[in-house]
Amino acid sequence: LTVARAGKRLLAIEPGDTRRSLYGFACDIGTTTVVGYLLDLTSGERVAVASTLNPQTRFGDDVVSRIDVAQRDAGGLEALRSVIVEAMNDLIGQTAQQAGIAREQIYALSVVGNTTMHHLFLGLSPEALGRSPYVPVIASPLELRAGDVGLCAHPEARLFVLPNIAGFVGADTVGVLLATRLQNSDEIRLAVDIGTNGEMALGSRSRMLACSTAAG
Repeated sequence: LTVARAGKRLLAIEPGDTRRSLYGFACDIGTTTVVGYLLDLTSGERVAVASTLNPQTRFGDDVVSRIDVAQRDAGGLEALRSVIVEAMNDLIGQTAQQAGIAREQIYALSVVGNTTMHHLFLGLSPEALGRSPYVPVIASPLELRAGDVGLCAHPEARLFVLPNIAGFVGADTVGVLLATRLQNSDEIRLAVDIGTNGEMALGSRSRMLACSTAAG
């Protein structure tokens, strides 16, 4: 038997030795583009990648337009949430097909995005992000059951959502900082993420400053 677990949480008990069939899916929800990566969690190798236009663009090209739709139209928030979940499930299917595996072999998913994309994905009202002082509903990291938000992977797959920094500096910037290890640097370094929303983070292990602006 093989036991799959996340920390102390039991995910599955499977017949035989299935340790080589352990995959994760990482997704960056951009304002314009959504990208998904399939990872072999045993080796750390990236085995497949797929991308798509963010279907929320039909509601507006920028985050301010989508915040307006979410708070103004009845059902607007759920419509924005459902289309992004559908797009992510499509990317999960595409990457699984590329790798020749089943969705059920994906045990962990990680998601980042700017603060508005984060809120819309989770079905959280972005209303406060549309007015000063732009305080997010939640800024802390989350661990959820992927199926509870509509993502199709292993039935007990865990979903890890990175924390937000501020109203317009989100979990995607946290991902950049972790990937570049800027927070461990003795030297002052600058990280730049150029997207529809552009972010910069400047600093070292002593102190970091971050900002965001419309760039697309």
